[in-house]
Amino acid sequence: GLKKVSRDQQTWRKEYKASKPTPVATPVPSAVKPSQVKANQKTTTATPVCKFQSLGSKWIVEHQTKTSNPNGLCTIEIKNPKEQVYIYKCEEATIQIKGKLKSVVLDSCKKANLVFETAISSCEVVNCKRVQIQATGICPSFSIDKTDGCLTYISE
Repeated sequence: GLKKVSRDQQTWRKEYKASKPTPVATPVPSAVKPSQVKANQKTTTATPVCKFQSLGSKWIVEHQTKTSNPNGLCTIEIKNPKEQVYIYKCEEATIQIKGKLKSVVLDSCKKANLVFETAISSCEVVNCKRVQIQATGICPSFSIDKTDGCLTYISE
């Protein structure tokens, strides 16, 4: 069963709080300013990836930027309607998907644009900021979770 707790182990008691001195936090001067830390974090970016995985028939598009592609446009040609597209951590990039596909997932992107023709299943947007999505064909469902500023264009 449960162990017996003695009086000195009960930290909520007033006797315990008064007997122990509280530690005083002393400010330590840092050599690096917080603005310098943020600037250093943005310079370390991962290499852009746009590849097809035959296992699971999934396109992986990661870390695309405005400068990583010609004219800032990453184009994906879908050959089989069972293919899926997973887009992760793209910033200020435009991704165009040509052809009919199963589903699209947009994850942790900032200021990204997505244009696709027809999705059989769905289009998901998760953890994104200021993204724009356009379905030029048919998409039965859009799922938008934990996203700030999502503009969706739907065809008639």
